[in-house]
Amino acid sequence: EKNILMVGATASTAELAGIDDNFIRIIPPGNKQALLLAKVAYEQLNLKKMAVVYDTSNPKYTESFYRYFKKGFERDGGHVSVRIPFDSRKQFSMPDIAKEIMNSDVEGLFIITNTFHGALICQHLRKNGSRIKIVASGWSFPDPDFIMHGGAAVEGVVSVSIFDKESISKAFIDFKRRYESRFGEKIGEGSLLGYEAAQVLFSALSKTNDPGKLKETILNQREFKGIDNKIIIDEYGDALRAMYISEIKNGAIHIAGKIEP
Repeated sequence: EKNILMVGATASTAELAGIDDNFIRIIPPGNKQALLLAKVAYEQLNLKKMAVVYDTSNPKYTESFYRYFKKGFERDGGHVSVRIPFDSRKQFSMPDIAKEIMNSDVEGLFIITNTFHGALICQHLRKNGSRIKIVASGWSFPDPDFIMHGGAAVEGVVSVSIFDKESISKAFIDFKRRYESRFGEKIGEGSLLGYEAAQVLFSALSKTNDPGKLKETILNQREFKGIDNKIIIDEYGDALRAMYISEIKNGAIHIAGKIEP
């Protein structure tokens, strides 16, 4: 009611997609990410039948992500035959979840949980001998937490991410050096997105000193320069940008491909 613009760095819920509101973000909404992951699972990993496990404690993210993944995967020709929701705020059995997956005939698993529970699912599957292919949402996948919690069990897990930490571009290397020198920690997706969100706002502030015109200014500019890739803001304040297919190999996230918007 105060007509204050909000600029989001990492909020990706599909519940806010396609709405003319006072919210602008620089990360593609969850529905776009879910459809992209469905295509990666079907076309690149050659999966035809999948299970999905998701945590209902974060419903605005996980439930819509599940719906869009299922829609995209089945539209491409696959089938989500097993759906396992659980609430991490309540008592649940990870061994039982793993057993349900292993007792089904699925070829792949899609995880929509936080890093800890995603890693735990992988551990229970691998220690019981399952070699099922695993795809993870962006919530599950952040480096280094997912690898730290999962160890060898998360080898081969695939996701999509916003940035390529192996980039050799001058802009990325300069940003990485300045960030790590200032804060004494390695950059992650959140740090890069936070910086880019600030740059979008600063760009608008350089063109108007009227807070009521910030949204209009950003939407009219439409295209912004990110660290490595351009960011396109559509008429609803949702972002389009390149995404990277990421895979865990030898205890590190490596880029397996790039998908332009």
